[in-house]
Amino acid sequence: MAKPLTPLQANKFFAALSKDKELYLNMPHTGCFVRAEIICKKLEQMGVEPKVVHTKPQPHMLSSDIATKNEGEEKATLHKVVWNFHVAAAVDVADINGRVQTLVLDPAMFNAPETIYGWANKIKHNEIPLQAQDTVVLSGAKAKMQLDKYWQQSGHSNAKMFFAAQPDRFAGETILRFPSSWYRGQQQILNSIANKTNS
Repeated sequence: MAKPLTPLQANKFFAALSKDKELYLNMPHTGCFVRAEIICKKLEQMGVEPKVVHTKPQPHMLSSDIATKNEGEEKATLHKVVWNFHVAAAVDVADINGRVQTLVLDPAMFNAPETIYGWANKIKHNEIPLQAQDTVVLSGAKAKMQLDKYWQQSGHSNAKMFFAAQPDRFAGETILRFPSSWYRGQQQILNSIANKTNS
């Protein structure tokens, strides 16, 4: 069984994630499972067992503020997004007393590792924050299966196969970002849903 990270290790790891521009490019609506996959790979390379936390299905769309960059932008900016699920990487962290808790690593939403309660609370359903019981935490094969499911739902299984074969190259190339035409279509759908929700 892999040892949990210390708080210092978790914070240092998160700080490095926050500087990785590839985690933010053009992915406000659909990039969560890509970010989670990349972060899980980085944890595995450190010999740490990654986890995945995702929202349970809800009757209506979810919303939150997500930091993302467009091409040519130096800094990530917040965008209010609407989607039907959200997923992020997570990891076990042990404090000085040996107490272990699972913290979420979601640099698009937070500036540091966050508790599951805090992560859920920033995601809204009908403008009401989610609770920890509205999430599911997975590890091992189940976590990988969940991420694979999101890749399949996105219709980008070919990109997933490229990622599996060459994760380092994948993280540094534009294949990480989905086609702009797909984004435009997705954006139109999400805008329509958001308008109906607000009306």
